[in-house]
Amino acid sequence: MKKIISVIFLSFVLFFAGCASIVSKSNWPVSISSNPEGAMVHITNSKGEKIYSGKTPTQVVLKSKKGYFTGEKYKLLF
Repeated sequence: MKKIISVIFLSFVLFFAGCASIVSKSNWPVSISSNPEGAMVHITNSKGEKIYSGKTPTQVVLKSKKGYFTGEKYKLLF
């Protein structure tokens, strides 16, 4: 009986931990700076699409994921 209760409890915990990653915040502000200031910065996503071009210092809002369980990666070129 204890084993069954343990399995049910563990399943419950794992189920809700997975749900939290799906419904969490998906856009995050990112501050970009350089020394010296005024450097050009270009940001591309994992598909090679240009997301942002501008000068430092700046703040951009980037998506943290590209799918339900896949994180997004960005490349910054100064």
